Amino acid sequence: MRDFHQAPGQIGGLFGPLIRGVGRSRAAEARKALGKAQEVFDRLDPDLTAARSTFRQDGALAYAHRALGALLRQYRMPIHDAAAFERFYDVASVPFR
Repeated sequence: MRDFHQAPGQIGGLFGPLIRGVGRSRAAEARKALGKAQEVFDRLDPDLTAARSTFRQDGALAYAHRALGALLRQYRMPIHDAAAFERFYDVASVPFR
């Protein structure tokens, strides 16, 4: 249950660095994705355990990840590979294989 209450703060914490990075870039794709992430995040349900809130958190995170990917492409840096972080996951199998 604690994870449900911590997730919005953790996701929201991603926006600060992304906002600064997007502000310094010329990546229109990143700006658009970040705007969508913030829009979805702002509509989170106060009942954080509700399914719609979980889906919106997931959506906000997906858009934020898309913004990060656009920034990385603009600066010709390697794109984030979720499989590289597998050791940090506490699940038996990961869905992105």
